[in-house]
Amino acid sequence: MFSDFAYRQEPCEIRGQPERVVLTRNKDSVNPADHEHAYKGLFTPKSIVEPGDLVRLDRLAPLIVLSLRLNTSRDKTTIMVESNGTAAVQRLKKQYDSNDNPIGEDFVTIVETPGFIRLVSGDMRQRDPGLLATTTHVLQVPINTEVPRPKDGGRPARIVFEGQSFEVAVVDSYKYPGALYVQLTEDHR
Repeated sequence: MFSDFAYRQEPCEIRGQPERVVLTRNKDSVNPADHEHAYKGLFTPKSIVEPGDLVRLDRLAPLIVLSLRLNTSRDKTTIMVESNGTAAVQRLKKQYDSNDNPIGEDFVTIVETPGFIRLVSGDMRQRDPGLLATTTHVLQVPINTEVPRPKDGGRPARIVFEGQSFEVAVVDSYKYPGALYVQLTEDHR
């Protein structure tokens, strides 16, 4: 089936390896944001693509592979979301003077990765009863991104997305096979 669409194949890169993909918009959702940022991708059966990979094309921002399944022709069919910015994951680290005396804490960046952030609306709250009352945004990043989980009594991690700071409230690694679904609240630190 993949070869039937040879005229629509586009070059892309996955983990530094050249690949080819047939890309279409994902029109299955009623959410306008999904129409704008969600894509279906068709890859050859020999492709190295896996859930959580970043697919890079010249004409688009990096795409995060959310899920993958094989069709009847054994081609790899994916659902991907186009990133709309860069997320810097930060955690608190104690600072020490030259005599190893603690002098305070500061945020240090663990990793930067493309991500897809969305404002939580009333419609999202109706469809996703697992959203916390304090959640203002949700973020999807590749599954292999190190995002510290909030700990009881501990200081939550921070995510800076395109210059705006958020506090990590929940990290869900089960909602999508290829992405972390991170609930964010306002960060007042």
